[in-house]
Amino acid sequence: MNTCQVKSVKNNDTVEFVFSGSIDESLANYINIFPEIPTMTINLDQVISINSTGIREWIKLMNKVSGSEIKIIKCPKVFIDQVNMVKGFLPQNAQIESFYVPYFSETKNSELKILFEKGKNFTKSFINCKESVTDEAGAVYDIDVISSKYFKFIKG
Repeated sequence: MNTCQVKSVKNNDTVEFVFSGSIDESLANYINIFPEIPTMTINLDQVISINSTGIREWIKLMNKVSGSEIKIIKCPKVFIDQVNMVKGFLPQNAQIESFYVPYFSETKNSELKILFEKGKNFTKSFINCKESVTDEAGAVYDIDVISSKYFKFIKG
């Protein structure tokens, strides 16, 4: 079963919350572990899906931590899709610092997920996105999203 799990990792003055599995109704079990602190990081690298109840629980969590500056890192496509579709999913106090862009190779029938980082690959007014990339073996992977829709969240 891939229900939501959240672990907190304290590094000096910051706390990173690492999410894994599916963001679903089980997120409600973790909302109380989020303290009222000035800044926090949410790492979504291991999130595999989000269901409709998970969307509601995420929004409840974001309301609970509305006094914190939130940096969200390593966002998977399933998360970015919700940011682009659900009003209020990404509140004003939260910023996406990095996210994955999927690329697909028909020749290899496989996917590459390329991490885009704020300041390096994108800013509020700029995105550096290649239509295709190559892997270590030289295989070509084409972008597997509609750029105008997928990157919509960057410009707000």
